[in-house]
Amino acid sequence: MKTWTFTDGTLTQHADGAMFVSRSGKRVFFRGIRVHVGNFFIPRDTAFQFMGNVFISRHWLSEGFSVAFFSHEYGHYLQQRRLGLLRYIFGIAIPSVWSLFKDPIMHPAKRFERHATILGRRYVRDNSQTLQDIKNSSLV
Repeated sequence: MKTWTFTDGTLTQHADGAMFVSRSGKRVFFRGIRVHVGNFFIPRDTAFQFMGNVFISRHWLSEGFSVAFFSHEYGHYLQQRRLGLLRYIFGIAIPSVWSLFKDPIMHPAKRFERHATILGRRYVRDNSQTLQDIKNSSLV
């Protein structure tokens, strides 16, 4: 298993997804996702999701990448699952890449980017467990 350190915790790749554990012990499992870190053909402070794979630039990982950014990319994964691959590519992926390169300052304000953030935050909210939650569930 591969593990990466974010500013607010660690992310460990598992066979069926990735587990984030915050510094306070809060856990969330991002089901169905694969993580890749490296020097890709993307700007230094960029991450993107495609077909269940989240690609994170090595520079950004070492300079402030957090679970908030990861959950945003997971939101794109959820968009892709809801829309299907072709609708996602033409309705979100291509416009997102265009937006990032054309006007990076306004990129986060785009409708599809805001929606990915909302979906990712909602997923974290609905799927997080504290250590106490885990202990309590094992007693049932």
